[in-house]
Amino acid sequence: MDSKYVITDSGGVIKEAFYAKKPCIVIDSTTEYVEIEQSGSHFWAGKSKTDILMAREAVDLVDVSRIHPEKVFGDGTAAEKMVSEVLLYLERS
Repeated sequence: MDSKYVITDSGGVIKEAFYAKKPCIVIDSTTEYVEIEQSGSHFWAGKSKTDILMAREAVDLVDVSRIHPEKVFGDGTAAEKMVSEVLLYLERS
């Protein structure tokens, strides 16, 4: 939590950094987290030293106040909403 940014190749850490509102340099070329990639807070640098250093410069420009995981992955109430809908369905059946 006290870091300025994160460097990782772990999908789990990519998402954790996003939730912690930390910019991230990803030393991989693909991701299953397209939403995070589109947020502009993470940089997919691959494994090239040049690309990692370029990402390092870019990560310093990220305005962390603009990282909003709640807008990307929801407000955390999906399970409650699903249970509510199932109960409504069961009551009508």
